[in-house]
Amino acid sequence: MKTFRILFVSAVAVASVAVQAQDAAPDPLLASFEAIVEDLNDNNFDSFVMAIDQRELLDSVFEERLIDKRVKEGIENSFGADVKNLYFDSFPKVNGEILGEVVGFRRNGNRAVAVVRWDMPQFKFIHHEFDLAAGSRGRARIVDWVDFGGGQRFSDSFGETLVTVIADEGATRSLLRPISLTDPEAFQVAELLKAARDGKHARYFDILPGLDARIREHRFVVPLTLQMARASRDRGRYVEALAKLNEHFSTDPLYAMTLLDYHLPRRDYGAARAALLGLGERLGVEDPALKSHLATLSLLVGENQAASDYAEAAVARDAELELAWWAVLRSRTANERYDEAMAALGVLEADFGHKLTAKALQQDSLLAQLTETEQFKRRAEPGPDAR
Repeated sequence: MKTFRILFVSAVAVASVAVQAQDAAPDPLLASFEAIVEDLNDNNFDSFVMAIDQRELLDSVFEERLIDKRVKEGIENSFGADVKNLYFDSFPKVNGEILGEVVGFRRNGNRAVAVVRWDMPQFKFIHHEFDLAAGSRGRARIVDWVDFGGGQRFSDSFGETLVTVIADEGATRSLLRPISLTDPEAFQVAELLKAARDGKHARYFDILPGLDARIREHRFVVPLTLQMARASRDRGRYVEALAKLNEHFSTDPLYAMTLLDYHLPRRDYGAARAALLGLGERLGVEDPALKSHLATLSLLVGENQAASDYAEAAVARDAELELAWWAVLRSRTANERYDEAMAALGVLEADFGHKLTAKALQQDSLLAQLTETEQFKRRAEPGPDAR
């Protein structure tokens, strides 16, 4: 499978750079974690679940939440199945396949942080940042992870889901800390959580407007409302929920990818670019997919040289990444490097199966000018090697 080969080659290359030891034996912690990601790419979740440090993760879940002892015991007994239900059913996929790649790894003694990029349809992606510990023989133990698509640590998401399922007064009050709820408010919030738990979108949005603003704008309620709006398939509710998320979390890298759905339809390319720059700074990795998107957004705000820098860096780091070649094609066209642009076009046709006719290119505002050049008009002639 070509996609598998591309991801495997890229993962090995990134790993080599990350540990800065191309000629030395691979870091066993990194190698162990990469094997887990490869299992996920094969839709095998067993090694992932087995690698989770259940005790440490559940300690984080239960630490600040008022959860009944019997519920805790039940969770401990069903943990593996619960993780699969919560995590894998909504796992990002492309044509039914999980496509993950380790794009960053930083080790500090027996602990490490690994960043994985998961591909999504239409050249979208999300990142997860994994907290790792070295177990026996250096094998990776997964302590927790941050989902930059959902905007939370897994331990927080898992704990909040438990509170939503239970929806009793004590758990509800603990969830909405630091604000203090009156008894009627605690009852209404519990009803809101029950509606979320049961997937009753109409009921949820009947209750929400009656809650005080300090509750509606709580750090837990704002993302939950977005989740419910998305699930309801009501475009108006979804846009309104995105606007509220942007109002409160516009500079939070956890929501950078989500907020692209708010910025791009509004053609606020500067805000979209700022969000991705913040994400890149927070992750601390040189991800060619992220650089490719930054290249296109830089073109849209008129920063052509920055776009070229991002695009060329992306394709230099991963010449098998289709998204990087689109970024290169657009940036070279915008900078009037037409011979080189035609070479990139050739790669997209030869390696990725596109037929880039004049009609097709004219649908893209950043590529239309290429069709008017002499280089494009004599495209049947051989050109320089893009690589």
